[in-house]
Amino acid sequence: MSSKLENLLLKSKTPIKNNVYLISNVFPIETHKKIYNDLMNSENWGLLQTSNIDSQESKFWINSLGGYKKKTKYIQYSKFYEYDLYNRIVQYAYEVLKNKYEYDIDLIPIEIYANGQSKGQSGNWHQDSTNENLWTFLYYVNTDWTNPHWGGYTHFADSVENILSNSFKPNNGVLFNGTVWHYGEDPSIYSNKLRITLAYKLLIVKKNEINYLDFIKKKSYQYKNHLQNRIQDIEYI
Repeated sequence: MSSKLENLLLKSKTPIKNNVYLISNVFPIETHKKIYNDLMNSENWGLLQTSNIDSQESKFWINSLGGYKKKTKYIQYSKFYEYDLYNRIVQYAYEVLKNKYEYDIDLIPIEIYANGQSKGQSGNWHQDSTNENLWTFLYYVNTDWTNPHWGGYTHFADSVENILSNSFKPNNGVLFNGTVWHYGEDPSIYSNKLRITLAYKLLIVKKNEINYLDFIKKKSYQYKNHLQNRIQDIEYI
């Protein structure tokens, strides 16, 4: 894997320093449990995800939860993920990023989704974006994880000799620039758990350039209308 990484770093290289930030105890314990239980019982999972678009690598699980970018043709809306958790996450991210830009910023969640990996479903080295204004907030969802035996590390690199391996610690998060090369490791043979991460891809824009609150209000309205139409269709069957 080191030779592949070396070739990737020849294309672009973003330093880990000042571009990867570790955050502990992201949510209150009850919120953490709610996220885990919600995702473990979700029927929205699909075996569709790969680290790199259009690749032939082994797939792992994805659960699309919202965001400004329309990821599927179906209307989705969740106040919990698109508003409640977003507001908490953006507070952390804003404190880290506010002094990195020469203008007042907003952070818009372009995509919100969860990834699920079981044994043998390792990710591969990739970038989340080539746009330096896109940052990813990655949250470790599981409530129970034994380190280091269960694996599941997130690895970041800016050279073959400089790899940061962040342990999968429940209720912790990592904020990183989307151009940093990284991958999520699958659980080890000692674990029978699904490794679940929650990702918020946050685009930096100038203050008030995008009215996100207005966007989710419209999305909520569309979602309710969509559900109402589906109910009416069922009643006519």
